[in-house]
Amino acid sequence: MRMTSAREYPSKSRVDKAGSRLRDQAIDPVIFDTAAEELRESDISVVTAYRRSYSEPLLKVRMGLGSFKTTIGCADASITQRTKRYSRIVAKLVRFPSQRLSQMQDIGGVRVVLDSSVATDAMVEQIHRNWREQIRRHDDYVADPQPSGYRGHHIVVNRDGRLIEIQIRSENQHTWAEGVESTGRTIGEELKWGDGPSEILDYYTLLGGVVDLADRGVEIPDSVRRRVDAAQDAARKRILSTWRGGESDG
Repeated sequence: MRMTSAREYPSKSRVDKAGSRLRDQAIDPVIFDTAAEELRESDISVVTAYRRSYSEPLLKVRMGLGSFKTTIGCADASITQRTKRYSRIVAKLVRFPSQRLSQMQDIGGVRVVLDSSVATDAMVEQIHRNWREQIRRHDDYVADPQPSGYRGHHIVVNRDGRLIEIQIRSENQHTWAEGVESTGRTIGEELKWGDGPSEILDYYTLLGGVVDLADRGVEIPDSVRRRVDAAQDAARKRILSTWRGGESDG
């Protein structure tokens, strides 16, 4: 099978120009303009080729992490990889208009889910020990959680000229994040970015704190349980109200 060489992928300047135009088109679409549509199709092809250039670096990172999980005694850890979808790339460019596409740090991503916070700490240590020179950024959202309540480690490494984001979560943290994603899709909001009804956001923020206590083996006080139960009830009512509203609008 013929391998694609790096020279066949678009340059960073071409990628950035394509990303900038696609962002502008998403914000202010040009309708019934043949030249603009042809340029848009060309830009989409550039971004598609750029996404494809992450395949080999992603595989190398995933294989390395597979070796690390054996080293730390967590052979059953889940490791998955993905390339950011085109629609999500454009949405992020719109959300962060000053960002250049070639500098986006999560186009290629690998996620590691381990059974405990002790195991996640061991994996983080292993990455720093072995890939220290390749690390470009480490966001420790366990020590400093996001306002949404999200916890986990995000480590960006440079592999073969591509920035790959490694997400490391405990099983509890992963279950929390999947719940946020699922609820967000249900109501059509980006909850992980802080968009959405306050009742739902408040519930997940509280739940994130409970997840952290559970991961650290701390007994959850009854007062906290009652607050979470009340917040969950309010969130469910708001989700149902939002869903019914969307149903009637259709």
